[in-house]
Amino acid sequence: MAIKIIEMDSNIDLEGLVPQLEFNPFRMIPGETPETRNAAWLSGLQKLYQVKGSALFLAEENGKLTGLCAFSPLPWDSKLFTQKMGQIQYISITASTENPLLAKEKLVQKTLIWAKSEQYSFLLHKCFSDNFRTISILEKHGFALKSTILNFCFDFHSHKIDEMRALILPDDFSIRIAKPSDEEDTVIVSHQAYGNFFGRFHADERFTRSQATLVYEEWIHSSYHGYADVILVAEHNRKIVGFSIWKKSSSEEKKLTNRLCHLSLGAVDPKYASKGIYNSLLFEGLKALEPDNDLVLIPTQICNYAAQRAYIRLGWSPYDSFHDFHLWLSA
Repeated sequence: MAIKIIEMDSNIDLEGLVPQLEFNPFRMIPGETPETRNAAWLSGLQKLYQVKGSALFLAEENGKLTGLCAFSPLPWDSKLFTQKMGQIQYISITASTENPLLAKEKLVQKTLIWAKSEQYSFLLHKCFSDNFRTISILEKHGFALKSTILNFCFDFHSHKIDEMRALILPDDFSIRIAKPSDEEDTVIVSHQAYGNFFGRFHADERFTRSQATLVYEEWIHSSYHGYADVILVAEHNRKIVGFSIWKKSSSEEKKLTNRLCHLSLGAVDPKYASKGIYNSLLFEGLKALEPDNDLVLIPTQICNYAAQRAYIRLGWSPYDSFHDFHLWLSA
C-alpha cells in the first residue's frame, strides 16, 4: 500500500470524497441530514479553494482519494500581529483508508512543508476534542494545546421567546441597538472585560497580555465596520457597560436546512457583574434574531462557567467541542 499526497487542482471533483470523510464540521448541528451537512462542507471547501494563498492537499491510496488537509491564510491576524499567520482548517480521512494514521501523518507533513516554504510564522488548527488520532499527530509535530471550546446551540423551534423570562434589570440599566458613535466606548468595555481573560491568545506565551487583549479590541472595530449584523450595548446612566455582537450565517451555512446565526462576542464590565446584564444582552439578541433564524450558535471557553450558566439559563444546550492548537514555525 502506498499513500501519495497531491495538491488540489481544478480537475479534481470533491463531491464524491466529502460524504466519506470523518468529522464533518457541521456534524452536530441539530436537525440536519447527512446530505445537507455534506453540501455545506463541500461548499466551504470550494470557497476555500478560491481564496488567494489557500492550499488543499489530498491523500491518494491505490489511486483512490482517501483524505484531505485544507490550509487558509489568516489575513486579519497577520495584519494585527505583523507576521504571516495561517490555519489548517481540516485534516480528515475516509473510513476505508487502510492506514489512517499514516495518511494523516503524510497530510500534516506535506502541509507543514508547504507552510514553511511560504514563510508562515504561525499556524492554528481547531480540532474536534474527540479526534484523538489527529491530536496525537499535532502534538508529535509540536502543536500546543491553548484552549478548549464548548459549542452551545439555541433552537427557536424548541423555545418561544415570548414565553421566556429574562432577568429583570435595575431601573438605571437598559439594552439598545448600538450606534456608530458607541464604537470607542464598546472598546473600553472590552479592555475591562478581557484584560484578565483566558482565551487562546492569552494562553500563548508568544503573545503579550496586551496583544491578546488587542485582539478583542480589533474584533469590535471590525464588527462596527461591517463584520457584524447586530450589535447590542448595555447602558448604565448613559455609560456603556456591556455589549453583544451577533452575526448571521456564512455562505456555506446557507446550504443547511436550518438558518443559523452566531453570537460572535459579548462581555460586561466586571464592575457591573451579577446584575443580569449579560443575560439581558442574550435575551434581547434572541428577540432581534428570532424572525430570520432557526438556531443560534455560541462558542465559549470550557472554563468560562459564568457564561455557560447564562446560556443554559436561557435554553442553550452544549452540542460539540473542539481544541485550539498553535504552532510557531519561526525561531
